[in-house]
Amino acid sequence: MSTTSEREHAPRSRTPRMLLALPIAIVVAAAGVAVVLTSGRAPAATPGETVAGSPPSLVAGRGAAVPFVEQEAANSKTNGTVLSASRDRGTLASEAIGRRAVTLKKRGQYVEFTLTQPANAIDVRYSIPDSKDGSPYNATLSLYLDGVKSGRLTLTNTYAWYYGAYPFVNEPTSGNPHHFYDETHLLLGKEMPAGSKFRLQIDNGDNATSYTIDLVDFEEVAPPLPQPPGSVSVVSVGADPTGTRDSTDAFKKAISASLATGTSVWLPPGTYHVDKHLVVNSNVTIAGAGAWYSVMTGDGVGIYGNLAPHPSLNVHLSNFAIEGTVTERVDSAQVNGLGGALGGGSIISDLWIEHTKVGMWFDGPFDGLTIENNRIDDTTADGINLHDGITHATVRDTFIRNTGDDGIALWSEDNGDTDDVVEFNTVEAPILANDIAIYGGADNQITDNVVADSQTQGGGIHVANRFNAIALAGTTTIARDTALRTGSFDPNWKYGVGALWFWANDSPMNGAIRVHDVDLIDSSYEALEFAGSSITNVAFTDVRIAGAGTFALQLESHGEASFDHVVATGLGARAAIYDCLFTGSDTPAFIVDDRGGNSGWAKKYCGKWPDPVRASIRKVSAARNDFTLTLQPSGAAVDTGGAVTARVSTAIRAGQSQQLRLSAAGAPAGVSVRFSSSRLLAGGHATMTVTTQAGVRSGKYPIVVTSTGPTGAHSATFALTVAGPPVLTADPASIDFTAGSVGTPSESRQIRLKNTGTALITVGAIRTTGDFSQTNTCGGTIAAGMSCHVSVTFTATGTGARTGSVTIADDANPVTVRLFGTATPNANLALGKAASASGTQPGYPPSNMTDGNPGSYWESINNAFPQWATVDLGEPAMVSRIVLTLPPPAAWSARTQTLVVSGSLDNTTFTSLVPSAGYTFDPATGNQVAISFAPTKLRFIRLDVTANTGWPAAQFSEVEVFPK
Repeated sequence: MSTTSEREHAPRSRTPRMLLALPIAIVVAAAGVAVVLTSGRAPAATPGETVAGSPPSLVAGRGAAVPFVEQEAANSKTNGTVLSASRDRGTLASEAIGRRAVTLKKRGQYVEFTLTQPANAIDVRYSIPDSKDGSPYNATLSLYLDGVKSGRLTLTNTYAWYYGAYPFVNEPTSGNPHHFYDETHLLLGKEMPAGSKFRLQIDNGDNATSYTIDLVDFEEVAPPLPQPPGSVSVVSVGADPTGTRDSTDAFKKAISASLATGTSVWLPPGTYHVDKHLVVNSNVTIAGAGAWYSVMTGDGVGIYGNLAPHPSLNVHLSNFAIEGTVTERVDSAQVNGLGGALGGGSIISDLWIEHTKVGMWFDGPFDGLTIENNRIDDTTADGINLHDGITHATVRDTFIRNTGDDGIALWSEDNGDTDDVVEFNTVEAPILANDIAIYGGADNQITDNVVADSQTQGGGIHVANRFNAIALAGTTTIARDTALRTGSFDPNWKYGVGALWFWANDSPMNGAIRVHDVDLIDSSYEALEFAGSSITNVAFTDVRIAGAGTFALQLESHGEASFDHVVATGLGARAAIYDCLFTGSDTPAFIVDDRGGNSGWAKKYCGKWPDPVRASIRKVSAARNDFTLTLQPSGAAVDTGGAVTARVSTAIRAGQSQQLRLSAAGAPAGVSVRFSSSRLLAGGHATMTVTTQAGVRSGKYPIVVTSTGPTGAHSATFALTVAGPPVLTADPASIDFTAGSVGTPSESRQIRLKNTGTALITVGAIRTTGDFSQTNTCGGTIAAGMSCHVSVTFTATGTGARTGSVTIADDANPVTVRLFGTATPNANLALGKAASASGTQPGYPPSNMTDGNPGSYWESINNAFPQWATVDLGEPAMVSRIVLTLPPPAAWSARTQTLVVSGSLDNTTFTSLVPSAGYTFDPATGNQVAISFAPTKLRFIRLDVTANTGWPAAQFSEVEVFPK
């Protein structure tokens, strides 16, 4: 997502599943009571039953089933300084889980944990001070097990401490320090039973000026997993498990070999230096010995599928770690842990990803991905982003902590994310934005998750029409989720963001949203928030609000929602609903439909934004020596003859007022502007209504709103778009297919259809003529500013030049794209092309295989199997058949050669087309063998020969390659 000057940002970026599913303990505060919420698939409470040690609003069974116990330093024994609880952004306490941590500064200071479960491994979340110029350094901290010093941890500032404005830099002089914490993990080398003491202490030689300890994850790690039978070990093809040498090429060789043999790739225990992306094709399986043991690291490390709309299918990645080296967020850089497009039953499980830009960023459209049982921490951008038309995907049982952007996001840019499920995940401390967010799309579900400790410009769970996403449709479900200490202060809007919030930013939201059985606990500001133009079709059932810094409900948009058994306690504001829309009017702008069973939040309030009632939150107020004028929204589209509204607000010196004056420079006749009040008190609001008469020409018009008073004049611009007729454009306007063979389908080419108007377009029939066919993603309509794609394929029915067209009917003007193609007879594509080989007998070069002379032939070095020969077609082509020959029958006896047929686009990464098999060259049938396979786009054909019954070398007189 691209940078925005409004509320947000943009990405715009080791434990085997077989381990014991130990619960993660999260300490929360609600209504003044300290409780422990256990996540990790503990048995859920039955109706009417509460979980032991928790208030009635908390239930078990939510969040990721993780194999570790999270223990906070602030709840442990220490002689250091326990930081006071705080939610002030830019403080060590605020970014800590639970908003408290322990700082150690002097020799002998420690924090000591008592294990509640057996453990043999630790993961420590910590912060050490940054250097003056932001340069990296390491520091040690001593480690004691049951009172015995057992070595030192090595800590670093390398991946922490960001500064300045989005997307942030590593320069302390830029101010705005944040993202303080990092993690380090260690196998202890011994078993520690429950009740053991684990201490972190400053000793002589520990060189940081201070250490802030947030928490330690204690884990019982199982032994390394064994190598799967028949798998290809990366070490066997040259990978270095010590991490000294780059192993990228060895990984590529192992992937190619596994495809050729139909097996998997195995990562033995070790650390492998991989400085480039590994692009995996369909049917690749990569597995390790466990994320504590098998680790990939490097400056460009990452595993990517092919690009949509041709995703890699049936890919399986499991039981290893990806440790990147990303120290700053650069949105143009592809330095994510996983990326590309993986669909068709692909499964990602039991990975540990850290220090990448995004943990997993996938670009659609594609279908059918499962992400489960993973751990992602310390990224510079998102944890997981399903972007642009990813359907029927599941994200479950994944633990995410300390991301630089949304923890989990579904972003429906251009194409809608549909029928995706985000369930049983735990997301903690996103440093920017939301724990979980849905941007447009249809019929997606956020269920059974635990989200906690959002920091700024976001909340716990967010649903919005924004970032140019396909508008929300179908039914979005939010059910059985728990939000702890979520919501945050927005420095741009100067007030709080809700724990669960909805924003109609790009367009009104009318897709159904159903919220059921949700707990919003200790929210930093309001619990529920509606913002933007208009939001309707929202229903809340059995929602429990246990503590909120300000309101239960904050209304900043038009719309309507129903509330059934929504109960609020422990609110910070005297009134429970903030509503300044149409103040004093008999008809509210936002209708609260009371379905019964609601309590604790009936009273409304309009006025100055209150400070949250939190002893830990420093008072936040607007600057007193000036004021700022804001319009929300700052622009809108309206059909001629319609009207739109915006809220005009200002932060000004207390007790003073401002007079509003309106100018409409550039606005045509027939546009009127009025205000609900001509005066604004401190913290007050007015509603601006813009009305267009019939006949006003379409276009964009700036309406400049000016507020003047004792401190001067300030202006803000309202961007009014008057809707005209829909306009559909096609890019490209024509397509010229490269030469193809009769009867062989070409690779599809895409046409992007875009609605460049300001009204909805209804898409009619899409028809092709000539030797062309199409599929499309357009559905029935295209919203204003949105796009869909038509994929065209050329299948020649005759030779020579072929012409046709694709026509898209719509309620504006039909659009036609001209299509051209050239077809040739089914010719040998290899004739006269370059050839190479692994070895050659003198006088029998590989060029003999493509010279058209059946009497000449290539022969490899004797007694040196395996051998390979490669033919370069010169450019990519669709291929489905090869013919291999030996010299004329009279000169050769029968023989069988065993070989594998592979193909490649780059002569580096080869994909198996036909697995190893024996082929008999018989003089009685012309010494010729034909081998067919699924049509595949490739440039290089390789033959890997492992045996020849007639001679101790590989032999071919001609290698012919055909499209069909």
